[in-house]
Amino acid sequence: MAKNIKPLAAKSDWRDWQAALKDLTRLYSLGRFNDAVDRASIATAQFPNIFQIWEIRGVAAMATGDFHEALDALQTAAGLQPMAASIQNNIGIVLRELGRLDSALAAHSAALKIDPHFAEGHNNLGVTQKGLGMIPEAVQSYRKALQLRPDYLDALLNLGNALYFLRATRERAQIYSLAHQLDPNNSVTLYRLGNAHALDNNTEAAIEAYKSALKIDASSTGALRNLSALAQFEINQEFYDQLKTLWETGALSKNRKAELGFALFNAADRLGLTEQAFNFLSDANRFRKESCGYHMQPEQRLFDQLAETASRWSQSKLSDQKATVVAPIFIIGMPRSGTTLVEQIISSHSDVTALGELNFAVNSIRKMREQDYYTAAGLKFIRDHYSESIKAWFSVEGLITDKMPLNFRLLPILMAAFPNAKFVHVYREPAAVCWSNYKHFFPSDDMGFTYDLEDLKLYYRTYVELMNTYSNIFSDRIYHLDYDWLTLSPEVEIQQLAKHLQIQFQPSMLRPDLNPRSATTASLAQVKVPIYSGSSQAWKKYKSQLKGTLDGLVRFDPKNSQC
Repeated sequence: MAKNIKPLAAKSDWRDWQAALKDLTRLYSLGRFNDAVDRASIATAQFPNIFQIWEIRGVAAMATGDFHEALDALQTAAGLQPMAASIQNNIGIVLRELGRLDSALAAHSAALKIDPHFAEGHNNLGVTQKGLGMIPEAVQSYRKALQLRPDYLDALLNLGNALYFLRATRERAQIYSLAHQLDPNNSVTLYRLGNAHALDNNTEAAIEAYKSALKIDASSTGALRNLSALAQFEINQEFYDQLKTLWETGALSKNRKAELGFALFNAADRLGLTEQAFNFLSDANRFRKESCGYHMQPEQRLFDQLAETASRWSQSKLSDQKATVVAPIFIIGMPRSGTTLVEQIISSHSDVTALGELNFAVNSIRKMREQDYYTAAGLKFIRDHYSESIKAWFSVEGLITDKMPLNFRLLPILMAAFPNAKFVHVYREPAAVCWSNYKHFFPSDDMGFTYDLEDLKLYYRTYVELMNTYSNIFSDRIYHLDYDWLTLSPEVEIQQLAKHLQIQFQPSMLRPDLNPRSATTASLAQVKVPIYSGSSQAWKKYKSQLKGTLDGLVRFDPKNSQC
């Protein structure tokens, strides 16, 4: 026990409940949360009708991670004092931690009904709304918190994070700049500022922000990884040695070790150290796979189920086929197959709005009631939920692009729910696709199949089989676009694409690099240069290290799928 900390008070030392509360508050402020919980259990037995003691017992239990005890204590406090906004707010936090987001939402709403000027309550409401996918509502909550308390750092950081999903890259940079002013020694804020600048195509500012983050925390693996991936950042031996020292001596989690490994790969690759680069990449992927706990078997079962039910979905029809306020162009395929470039091309047309990678389709399907599968009611739910999400998040109408590559898995359902939508399937040389996935760090655990070459090969083969199945059933609705032919003969291929999409070809579509929108994917740098060919040969630089691992993969061929 530290010398300056007084021994715990005995039960008889508490003259009254105020003395007990003072004792518990002291323990909590010293970070002695377990002691606070133990003493609070005695205090609540002695003073069972004092809501403040139940509240601090609950808050202390929260700090120890015992959310069930915390909830019991806080609900008892709320029963004794139902008009305390802080208690309802903490109940909401605990419920969120327990995964009960709808109940958490109700608790936060109750807190704000009691005290509409409770800035912390608005911020926590926003966090729960974001967890429920209610991004526009979360943004409003964070803004309200900041109106009440302009220097509220947590609300600023949360707002910046939420604005990413609304593609508000420039405002994000402004938000993180303000957060940096409030807390200049916070490396995480500078890292996020760098990300915002990078997405806003302000590479110089991004590099400076990452460098500033590293001055505060030299082990910021996110900043190191992103710096190493920027072509404008000069990689030299000193930077490479700095990465290697951290790799050898840093106490890092598996995920941070993975990030650092990808940075080392990028650095060694650009320095021409091919063997070392490949070794670091192998280690990085191993650490990333371990950190996300990926296994291919569930994915394989999903693909089998999708193939088995494709024909049944093809027979499902919408009873109401009225036009929706948005007309989606779904761009699908393997990740890293060129879908970002194709979206940049299509959205260079004056009538098309690019919305990037959206999870609205899969979320709409997940929220459909099981009894509505294969029914007109189910399809209408998917269509309406999707369209309402677009309207709520982006307030756009007309032609939009939805570039979520993995939506290829959902084609039969999406085709049934959107009979007037267009579907563009982008495919590419298989070894190039697999290698491009393998050498990229994806923050989402949904991309777990990319961290192991054997998993990647199996996933690719299953993708080809599934697309063959779908193409046989829906041959007239899928436009297959060969990425490699697109880069070799862009004018011919883009004119044919425009014809299929029933939009007039515009010369601006030939210069997607001039498209002012910001791409939010790993392909950001590639789509900011004019269309070029040859990228599908880049993997051959590592052909000797791969030792034939990517040989024998069969390229998707639309002709085969129509046999």
